[in-house]
Amino acid sequence: MIPTQRLRAMVHRQIRRFGDGLQITLRERSTLRTSTTGTPTNALTLAQAALIGESEIVAESTNLAGALPAGAVVTVGAVTYTLTTAAQADREAGTLTLAVSPVLAANLAAGASLTVSQPYFDTTYYAMRSRLDAREAADGVPDTARTYRLSALNQTRRPKKGDVLIDTAGTATETVTAVASAEPGDAAIYWTVTVGSAK
Repeated sequence: MIPTQRLRAMVHRQIRRFGDGLQITLRERSTLRTSTTGTPTNALTLAQAALIGESEIVAESTNLAGALPAGAVVTVGAVTYTLTTAAQADREAGTLTLAVSPVLAANLAAGASLTVSQPYFDTTYYAMRSRLDAREAADGVPDTARTYRLSALNQTRRPKKGDVLIDTAGTATETVTAVASAEPGDAAIYWTVTVGSAK
């Protein structure tokens, strides 16, 4: 049996060859929002004091729901911090626990303002793009989809449904509607993402 890393390297070379070196970016976005209205929010306050040198802070907002991806950036007291892990809001408490890097540069008081200054994280993959699949929908409007095969070599983040795909061949962004993983061993060799909904 071929080791997983060797398989990844073999598939990676094929994707780069037949994809002509195409690279695409997947953007995982914040889903933080006010649960009662669905309005996105990037403005929070600290729920409790935090000390210099700590690597975790707890933020809050009324009726807070949703999540922040790992790699998102928050700003407190003019200092920026990067999330080291994804953070999911506690809807009952209205709080969000954030593991950040670097460690806190100063003591922070409860009630201090926290801004989500970069509410997303981008990952770039080598990719091979399919032809566009366009079919007529029931309402007469074309229903289109395109798939991309993404190399998993040296990647730590699995693509997700709902990611925004940014193709380096253009400026338009589209939403990933499906993700399939090829895992002949103990880890993914490549991923196939679908943009659009043609069947």
